[in-house]
Formats: sequence, C-alpha cells, structure tokens
Amino acid sequence: MTGDDAFEEYFRANWVPVLQFVQRRVSDPWTAQDIAQECFVEAVRRFDPADPPPRAWLCGVAWNRVKKNYQSRKREAGLVLRLAAERPPALHDQTAEVVTQALAGLDDAQREILMLAYWDGLSAAEIGIILGISESAVWQRLSRARRATERLLTHRSVLEGGRGE
Repeated sequence: MTGDDAFEEYFRANWVPVLQFVQRRVSDPWTAQDIAQECFVEAVRRFDPADPPPRAWLCGVAWNRVKKNYQSRKREAGLVLRLAAERPPALHDQTAEVVTQALAGLDDAQREILMLAYWDGLSAAEIGIILGISESAVWQRLSRARRATERLLTHRSVLEGGRGE
C-alpha cells in the first residue's frame, strides 16, 4: 500500500468522527467542516503510514482549532447556549431539557470534560491527549464535574418541590 493509499484509508476511518467532534462544539456547519479539514491538513504533514496519528491526536488538533474559533468570536454567552442546545439523540425531550439546563449551569471546563467523556465517548487517556493533561487529572476533573452536575440537579429538584420535572 502506498503512502497516499494509507492516508486515504486513515482519512476515511477518521473523517466522520472528527467532523462530529467539531460539529458538537461549533454551530456553523461550514466552520465545522473547515476546522475538521484543517486537522487533516496537519495530519497529512505528519503522516507516517507505519505509525499514523491516533484519533485522539486529531481531536486534540480539532480542540485547539475550536478554542481559537471561540476566542476569535468572543461570544461566550452564545457559546454556552449552543453547546447546551446540542443533545444526544437517545434522550427523551424532558430528560434532554434537564441535561441542557444542567450543562448550561456548569463552567466551560466542566461542561467540556463531560461532553468529551459521555457524548464523544472518549477514554480518559484520549481526553488527556486532547486537553493536554494527565489521565489522573482527567479522572479528577470528571469527578468534580459530576459532583457539580449532581448539585445543580439536586438544587433544581429542591426548587421544584422534589417533583424532578
């Protein structure tokens, strides 16, 4: 297999997951495609058919590009709403609303680590690569984010009189 063939196979195996990773973080579909394409431009520069970069590396490149996109737009309030509006398709509407409200109540770092773990289905090692932190730091941040989410959901339940609606 030639290097071009190997990269084409690598691209086919990783394009959709990387694009979906970006789409969950960027509301504009054209911007999401541009960012995903930039990841593969970087990948082709570093590509070694014997040792292709792992998907987590691609997601790390995407994460850095997404952060730059966020910073350039400086729309923090809009960003929170867009991220919170993304919901996994398996959730029922009422559950999705509760999850959306809980995510909106978290800070950016907590929301992102939960999305990486649960919506993107990444391992702690992969999340560590993306965020540039150790695996133990990932577990620690996940634990804190879960506790914060639990507090928000408990507070919501208390405010609604324990109805859980």
